[in-house]
Formats: sequence, structure tokens, C-alpha cells
Amino acid sequence: MLRARSALLAVACVSLCAAAASAPAAPAAPRTVLVNFCGGATSRPSTFVVACGDGNYQLRGLHWRTWGARIATATGWAHINDCVPYCAAGRFHSYPVRLRASRRADCSNGRAYRRLQIIFTQTRPAGIWTRLRLKCP
Repeated sequence: MLRARSALLAVACVSLCAAAASAPAAPAAPRTVLVNFCGGATSRPSTFVVACGDGNYQLRGLHWRTWGARIATATGWAHINDCVPYCAAGRFHSYPVRLRASRRADCSNGRAYRRLQIIFTQTRPAGIWTRLRLKCP
């Protein structure tokens, strides 16, 4: 009797396991990215170039607290060239920042955050962009 029960359980397990393996997998959620001004699209980027032509304004050391939801938030550093007396001879300065990515949109090849707000938590240098409009990848 015990052997018959064990055999029946083994057959049931094989049938269920085969059915589970052949079941279609749930579709993966589209990847959400942030597109920088150089055209690169990255999910949870650790760096983000704001001034693509010369790299004189970059966000680095980004640690994302949230990602993929309606709003993504991060902390990190803004590295900005003071361009004194001119950019090639200028010095980079670092400022702590918080980021807020929002307006997540469905694009032709996934999702992308379309707005990025840069919040300087201490000193904010004059003339620096803090609200960016981003494009789909």
C-alpha cells in the first residue's frame, strides 16, 4: 500500500512539474532608463553627464533609493568646472545633491524618466541647471 501511494505521488509530481515548466512565463516589465544628453540610456546610472560637449557638469556617485516607480530618487555629487579663467584651465568642485527623476513615459523601446531635478543640499553654484527635460532613448 505504501509503495502504491509513493508511486502515485511521484507520478503526480512529475505531471505537475512538467506542466509548470511548459507554462508561459509572465512578460518581463519594461526596463526603465534615464537618458543623458550624450544619448546614453542607463538603468540606475551611477554617473550622469549633464554637459555632454565638454563634461564640465557631471553627476557622480549616484545611489538610487528608488527606481522604476513613478518617481525615482538618488543622492550623489555634482562635479562642476568653475571655468576660471576659462574652462580648459578651470577647476572642478564637488557639491552634494539629491536627484528626483519623474514623468516616466512609455517610449518605443521601453520606459524612460523624462524629467530630472537636481537639488543642491548645501551651496548651489550660480548659473547651474537644476531642472532637466530628457528624451526617450
